[in-house]
Amino acid sequence: MGNHKGCPYHEQSMTYTLKSYPAYKPSGVEWLGEIPEHWAMKCLKQLVQVNPIGGRAKKEETVTFLPMEAVSTNGLIDGTRIERRANYPDSLTEFQRRDVILAKITPCFENGKGAYLESLQTGKGVGSTEFHVFRPDRSLLLPGFLYYLVTNGDFRNYATAFMEGSAGQKRVTTPFVSNCKFPIPPKEEQHRIATFLDQKTAEIDEAINKKQRLIDLLKEQKAILINQAVTKGLNPNVPMRDSGVEWMGEVPAHWEVRRAKYIFREVDERSKTGTEELLSVSHTTGVTLRSEKSVYMFMAED
Repeated sequence: MGNHKGCPYHEQSMTYTLKSYPAYKPSGVEWLGEIPEHWAMKCLKQLVQVNPIGGRAKKEETVTFLPMEAVSTNGLIDGTRIERRANYPDSLTEFQRRDVILAKITPCFENGKGAYLESLQTGKGVGSTEFHVFRPDRSLLLPGFLYYLVTNGDFRNYATAFMEGSAGQKRVTTPFVSNCKFPIPPKEEQHRIATFLDQKTAEIDEAINKKQRLIDLLKEQKAILINQAVTKGLNPNVPMRDSGVEWMGEVPAHWEVRRAKYIFREVDERSKTGTEELLSVSHTTGVTLRSEKSVYMFMAED
């Protein structure tokens, strides 16, 4: 979305070519730019019930419970917590299968926490009060397409500036999302777009998972290498002896094992005047003078 009318596709880089439409028009919305000429611009409230109050679960009904941590930033949910509605507080947000939910509180909103609840095991569910619930008129707007609309990064970046509340508790309000205008293609095109995105985002997620597994293996190899070097040395053929320390095991026979208190001391040096040079702490450069840094950093108050 946004102003992008296409980008090159290379299998290795996981970018995709999207054909340009014959004609475009201004959307009239700052964050969006131009849209295909045959698409409509609609306020969300014209197409969707925002936080609907109807269809609440009865006390004896079985519902799925979705706390914030059960919803990911890539549309997946952990829907394994299933109990009777009576077991949960009345104040929780209610939703139904095929609704779309979106986190409204910072930083979950900015991170894109949300889901299309197509796979909800129970017909109804309850969850965090920090979710917006969208129930589209499916004759006008497909839920799968709606999910990609409201979790779109350009929209989230735009909406962040309009969040209300105190620092750390800012939220995207119901009136704001209700009155936001979105680009709406014909239903057949919505289906094609949502299907395309389902397929391609699944491919990207799988590529990320493979890379993450490789990263985890490399981290494990790094940890083993460091542990081996600092507790066993570099010569695998040197005579070994029991260190007497459970986690350490054997060490080279010619090494000493000493308590840390005999070889380290804790430094506790306080400011005497308050005018000393500020220091910077970095995991890459260690402790250095603040004046030597040219990048922005958080500074201590004193």
